[in-house]
Amino acid sequence: MKLGMCMASLLDRDWEAALDFTAELGILAVEPMGGGHVPKRHVDPVALAGSQAARDALMRPLADRGMEIAALGCYGNFLDPNPDERARQQADLRAAIRAAAELG
Repeated sequence: MKLGMCMASLLDRDWEAALDFTAELGILAVEPMGGGHVPKRHVDPVALAGSQAARDALMRPLADRGMEIAALGCYGNFLDPNPDERARQQADLRAAIRAAAELG
């Protein structure tokens, strides 16, 4: 079993600094998050779904530290009563699902 960490508490840091802090704690599985109502600082699901370069930029620092992704987080109100907001958040969720498939 591996101990994992949701990276929400580290959104004040860039991706690599957040990973360094997490690795110092001995945590080797992480849940990067972005999209929905979560800032896209570490993960932009639309970019991940559509760009191998974006996926590489996410994964390379993990591999360099011997870490892995446990899950991709994309949290929001996917039934938001505002149709524009609902569509944006649903698009982020669909993209996160596609990105997860691309990332294996």
